[in-house]
Amino acid sequence: MHIVQPIRIINGKLVVFGEGNLISNQTSACCPAASQDGMIVLLTITVDSRGARVTVIRYVPIWVRHPDYVVLPAGTAWRTDPADAAALRASYERTVAVAGRGPRIQPIPARLP
Repeated sequence: MHIVQPIRIINGKLVVFGEGNLISNQTSACCPAASQDGMIVLLTITVDSRGARVTVIRYVPIWVRHPDYVVLPAGTAWRTDPADAAALRASYERTVAVAGRGPRIQPIPARLP
C-alpha cells in the first residue's frame, strides 16, 4: 500500500520518505482512506559557495478520485467539487498530519479556511 509518509530533517538534511499515490486503484472499499492520498513535492535548492542543498520543501496534498482516477489538489479542489468536498478536506488534513509542517516544510495551501 502506498501512503503518505513523513517529511523530516535528519542530520540537517530534509528527507521525503514517501509521496503516497499519484494514481491509485485502491478505494475505501478495500483499503484505508489514506490510500487515495498523495503529495507533489516542490523543492527549493540553494546553491552557494558551500554547495547545493535543499533548503525548503513545499508540498501539494493530492487526492485520487474514483472511479475516474482524476488527481485533485486536496487543499483547493474542495471549493469547486462539492460532491467530494468532505473527502478532499479529510485528505488534506491526513496528508498534513503525516507529512508535517514547520519553518522549512510547508503544505500548499498552508491552511484550510
